Amino acid sequence: MPRILVTGGAAAPRAMGACTTILLTLLLWGWQAASTATANENGVQNGATTTSQRLGDSVGPPLARDPIFVYNNWSAYDELSDNIPLTEQLAMKELDEILRLRRFGVRFDYYMMDAFWFDPDGGYRTWRKPNWPNGPDAWIRKCRKNGILPGLWFSTNTLVKINAAPEWQNSLTHSEFATACAQACKPIPCFGTTHADSFHGEVPVTRCLTRDEIVSDYEKNTGSVICLHFNEVDPDAVPAVLVAGHGPFCWGASAAAAAYNAVILESVARIAYYTLTISPDAQLIASHLRDKHFLRKHGKDAYYGQEKTQ
Repeated sequence: MPRILVTGGAAAPRAMGACTTILLTLLLWGWQAASTATANENGVQNGATTTSQRLGDSVGPPLARDPIFVYNNWSAYDELSDNIPLTEQLAMKELDEILRLRRFGVRFDYYMMDAFWFDPDGGYRTWRKPNWPNGPDAWIRKCRKNGILPGLWFSTNTLVKINAAPEWQNSLTHSEFATACAQACKPIPCFGTTHADSFHGEVPVTRCLTRDEIVSDYEKNTGSVICLHFNEVDPDAVPAVLVAGHGPFCWGASAAAAAYNAVILESVARIAYYTLTISPDAQLIASHLRDKHFLRKHGKDAYYGQEKTQ
């Protein structure tokens, strides 16, 4: 289970989109699998095949066998509709109430800090002052001391008017070249070592969703078609995918790593476009050179490059 929970709103940054989509799809599937285990066993005994079993055959085993309980503090202040600001004092008071309820047996796994914890000019890297004069250290320390995992909410500047840090711009826009590849339903080929330094082979494109998949459960099926593709591809070796007709999704060990991968993805998509413009018959990089560049940075005996983004 991650040490920090990061969630996005409806218009979450594209760089974070895959983390949210895939993680929630798999966690919810794990919850459903746990809650329907008895029904599945009865179905097998009676010779029946349940919907959960059919999904399980394609999605794979669940990552979470139990539901996760998250406290979200939005209703305690809601700065969009009232005048109560989110302050350190309010957040700590809420934490005290959580701990009080836990003594009565109420379960809490995460405390998620909702919107307006950040300085609009800090690019999600600076806590808002004067509401948090000393930053989040005391809140995080008390959460962890009591076995509660702290979480943060993020969104784009459409709702909370954040002024993104320059290096985050690609994660807060439509990532032009990668999106163009997704719309063309074309993978991003690995033409050179710049690509191979971050992605062990082409960045794939998913199949198009069917009409029924779009109408019935669009978001879940988007996550499912991504997961299905990575049954045979290591998602750590290729931390990105293009959803056909939609756009790029990236992930990583943390939100910062996902954003970093999104920036790199856009760069290699642009380079691939220029490569094909200059030479439509350009050849893929040799596999031994591709493997060398990727594994020397990301393999078990990695020895080259800067420290990985956490």
